[in-house]
Amino acid sequence: MKQIYEALPFRDELVVGWLTGAQLIEALQRSASLNPEDNPGGFLQVSGLRYSIANRTLESATLADKPIVPTRRYRVVVPGFLAEGGDGYVMLKDMQDKVMTGQLVFDMVIEAFRKGVPVTATVNGRIRR
Repeated sequence: MKQIYEALPFRDELVVGWLTGAQLIEALQRSASLNPEDNPGGFLQVSGLRYSIANRTLESATLADKPIVPTRRYRVVVPGFLAEGGDGYVMLKDMQDKVMTGQLVFDMVIEAFRKGVPVTATVNGRIRR
């Protein structure tokens, strides 16, 4: 429990909402611009999409093996901190139809450990540098 408290010191709630492809691309570009040698806490970890970074610039971003369309809307789930523009993700403040889920990231992690859900770390190419 101590390690979970240290890793997740804030009781952050998940938020569901809609972003345009342009907003999503802007968020990914923000993440791509961060220098990994600085150990940036604001680097996005993603699920359901893939993106490539070259020279701290977003090179490509796909969802279901199709390019993200700037004019299309995408349903996303992010921690409340990011939904409010934290870590420099000001574009996420414009998320439409935000719904607070009532689910805290911290509680979800604890519940997974209590259930004994196995965690296996694998490299699957979601983020390529």
